[in-house]
Amino acid sequence: ALSMSMLITSCKNVPMKSVSYLWSGNQLKNEFHQFTIALSHIKLLFAILVSIIIRSAHVNRKVRYYVLYRLSLCNDKFRTPTVSRINKLFQMLLYWIFTLNFILITIINPNLLNPGPRSNQNVQTRPLKIFYNNVQGLIIPRDLKSESPPLNMKKIYELQSFIFEHKPDIVILNESWTKPSILDSEILPENSYKVLRCDRSGKTHPFDPAQPKKFRKNGGGVLIAHRKDIGLESTQVGLIKIQAEILTLNFKLPTGKRFSLSTFYRVGTLGVENFDLIKSYLTTLASKKKLDKHLLIGDLNFPEIRWPDSSTTVELHQKFLELFMNELDHTQLINLPTHKNGNILDLLFTNVPDL
Repeated sequence: ALSMSMLITSCKNVPMKSVSYLWSGNQLKNEFHQFTIALSHIKLLFAILVSIIIRSAHVNRKVRYYVLYRLSLCNDKFRTPTVSRINKLFQMLLYWIFTLNFILITIINPNLLNPGPRSNQNVQTRPLKIFYNNVQGLIIPRDLKSESPPLNMKKIYELQSFIFEHKPDIVILNESWTKPSILDSEILPENSYKVLRCDRSGKTHPFDPAQPKKFRKNGGGVLIAHRKDIGLESTQVGLIKIQAEILTLNFKLPTGKRFSLSTFYRVGTLGVENFDLIKSYLTTLASKKKLDKHLLIGDLNFPEIRWPDSSTTVELHQKFLELFMNELDHTQLINLPTHKNGNILDLLFTNVPDL
């Protein structure tokens, strides 16, 4: 079984701590780190070269005596004893100088002792860290109608600082509110994370004629990202087009183990038509053996379901329960409130609870 740990939070009731630095500064830090490594290698080569020269001078008596005679300016009468004393002092001085220099190089440049984490090996022996968050928008609400809205930098800083500190292997976001004009690299650094998104559009969030006033053209959106430095491979399941904000990826670990991960944001006002689409989508994946080891996490907006009893009086919610827990044989693992009002809206369904 694949061992996995989850970091599940919600911006609705668990605010992430504020920070005062930019992620773009981390790119400069990485460049400086690479420069420091190169500089340490140069210093190491310099120390080795000087050591070779000292050793050659120690072996070659003629060269050493020539240097000592020049430095000491001794007379022929006192040459032998003077050279012997100066020779010992000179050797001790050189050895101490270059030994101290090498020690200082090692202390100042810890890269010589610690070349950095070996991520591909670490991920094989530790649990896979997955971070989920309902961010309730990475752009400011007043800019929702804009086709090129600016990002809410306060939330971006908070999100990036949390990810920079905890370094999750997989990041899952619901209600991103992003638009096609926003680049993946504006959300997470492209050299560290591979980002896949499903932004809200007329295709993923169709108009509901039964409740026209509650349809929102903007908002929504889901995102899955994973680190590039741990040997984790991913392929998006794009064979099935669905009018819903759901995104599924198939993952392969360096160990060869595979699993599928879906994130689903369901607007609470959507009705039976949305359920039929989701059912068709998931059952089709199951028939293609894409859900052998599957996790589905997201804000499903089932406030009327009581957990862990899995009971409800709402017919639509009961349909979803039967789909997930009976037809797909999934188990729901979240039993603590994820909303400030005490509701459990963000859910995690899986058919391998010990994954």
